[in-house]
Amino acid sequence: MRSFLTTLVVAGLTSTAFAQSGTMDVLSADRELFVIACGFDYEFDDCAGDRQSTDATSGFYDNQIIADLDDYYGGDIADADGQIYSNITDRRIELEFFADAVVTDTNIFSADAGVYGTTDVEFEVLDDVRVVFEGYAEGYIQSYFWAGASLREVGGPSIAWYDVQGAGDDDAQFVGWLYAGTYAVAAHLDAGAGQTMPAAGELSLSFRVYHKTDYNTDGNINRADKDAFLVQYRARTAAADYNGDGVTNRSDRVSFIADWRAARAMKAQN
Repeated sequence: MRSFLTTLVVAGLTSTAFAQSGTMDVLSADRELFVIACGFDYEFDDCAGDRQSTDATSGFYDNQIIADLDDYYGGDIADADGQIYSNITDRRIELEFFADAVVTDTNIFSADAGVYGTTDVEFEVLDDVRVVFEGYAEGYIQSYFWAGASLREVGGPSIAWYDVQGAGDDDAQFVGWLYAGTYAVAAHLDAGAGQTMPAAGELSLSFRVYHKTDYNTDGNINRADKDAFLVQYRARTAAADYNGDGVTNRSDRVSFIADWRAARAMKAQN
């Protein structure tokens, strides 16, 4: 099991005015967790569980739902345990999902259990920013399990994504610039257990925003950012395409250095 969130540090800058540059405006955020366990036969028909959600555009949403269904004799039929931990600010989106569902092999006609989680956040980048998007998904058992997440431009192509189906794992990391516009981060988890097939897995997601000249995304704007950018620029890699025109050339270097110097000057004044 792996978690990106436990080690997250989003460094701030000492100047309030400077720290406010390069943030994002969260337009909408929907976070939901649905956990259910059901059993059916010719004389028993029941379900346990709950669906809970929040549409708050900022703050923590930390929840666990446990569904434990017994038949009329007190025998265990189906169990599901779902958890969500998330936090949204104007500088980061953090998320974890965990799921565990199992059905007992009994003589009842049918039973199932499931954990379903969704998170959809749409936000506007107010000015060009440097961002880090990373995540991890793992299915513990070869079963009905799917989990994935993506970063995309609204009305445009996906920028980064990862997903896993059944047993196995997948991860992704994107470090680069987002230019002023509207974007979305979405994550989904679906774990369904049948009569003899349990399902379990997890998903982690982290999206962080930095000043556009904080090239190494350590929360500080210093000589290390300039040096790191110039290494990529001299190699003419796409990682130095500062203005996003698809070509790495002199205009990228001139613009980056000018903005880097301005950011340093503003920090020194405060």
